[in-house]
Amino acid sequence: MSIVGGSTRRMKTVWLCSLGFIFGVLYCIAWQDKIAWLFGWAEAWKALAVVFAIGSIYLCRRLLLKQSAQSESQAQ
Repeated sequence: MSIVGGSTRRMKTVWLCSLGFIFGVLYCIAWQDKIAWLFGWAEAWKALAVVFAIGSIYLCRRLLLKQSAQSESQAQ
């Protein structure tokens, strides 16, 4: 859709938040030994990945609500 120019603001927002989540989890996987050393827990990278998931969902919802409020105010 993005290549043919059919992407919407909503789609771009979801894509951006998804990309942030993916890079966050890849960072956790790549540096899991350093994260485990920092927190003193071998599975700390999984907890940090969950934090990235919750954060990206929260950010995406906030941005989408902001966009819908802006489009409603412009329509009136």
